[in-house]
Order: sequence, then C-alpha cells, then structure tokens
Amino acid sequence: MKPSVSAKRDGKKITISCSNRPSGVKMNIYRSTKKNSGYKKVKTLTKDSYTDKVKSSTKTYYYKVKFTYKYNKKTYTSKYSKKLTVKKVVKTTGSSINFNTPTYKSGKVKLSWDLVKGAGYYLIHKATSKTGEDVNVFCMGGDESVYYDADVKAVVADHGKRFRVRR
Repeated sequence: MKPSVSAKRDGKKITISCSNRPSGVKMNIYRSTKKNSGYKKVKTLTKDSYTDKVKSSTKTYYYKVKFTYKYNKKTYTSKYSKKLTVKKVVKTTGSSINFNTPTYKSGKVKLSWDLVKGAGYYLIHKATSKTGEDVNVFCMGGDESVYYDADVKAVVADHGKRFRVRR
C-alpha cells in the first residue's frame, strides 16, 4: 500500500498528514531541499501526522513517505508516496512599494517600479469606480517591473504610492 499524504505550511512549521495509514504501521518521513535527491529520514512514528520544524521559512522543502510494518521478525516496506513540494513563504516588507510617476501616452498608462529582490510576484490593485470600492487586481511576475493599462483616458491624480485614472 502506497501512503496517501498531504502537507500544510505555517511559516517554519510543516505538517505532513497521511490519510491511509493502517493501525500499527509506522510512517517514515523523508525530507530534502532538492526535488530529486538528498532525502534524509526526519521521523518515524505511528501517528497520522507530524509537524516538522524547519530552519527556514524562505526555502522550499520536499517530502516523501513510506510505511514499514514488522511481522514475524520480518520488516515489510511500502513504496514511497508521491513527492510533496512545500513552497517557500514569500518575505514581504508589509508595505507598498514605491511606484515611479505614472505616464500617459498613446492611450495607455505606464506604471513602473523598482524590482524587489526575492519577490515572487506583484499585485496591482486598480479601482474601477469613483469610490474605489470596485477593484480589479492584476498579478505581475517577480521579474516584471512595468504594467500598461489601455483601459483609461488619462491620469487624473498621482498620490506617490497610488495613482488614479479616468476610464
């Protein structure tokens, strides 16, 4: 029987859970920082879950699990579970980044900013009503530093970190 496992992360705590561990069967948990090599056993237990306290919240960890069972002095071992990828937690500063002054040219607003080292993505929030209650959110990759918006008529206000546009 192959283990059926899942993982949940909370910063430096990663909980590995198994949904099909038979009673009396041991669960052996292996971890690596590389997807295809370097796995080392971190725990053997007879419970359905284990919380692994890792050193870094900004590192991706990989896990695999196998069952072992002893009967009549012989040890039986299952195949490994599917590999679990537990992605790193993205560090944030907790504040908005500073945008360069937006420009309006040829029917487009150009918004640009300085790249932040280690950023996985940037979210751009755009109000689509005068009250600012209706918002569209655009996700830009971590290596992108320019956003063009052709759905505007002009930049009507620049507030440093935020800007407003007229539709």
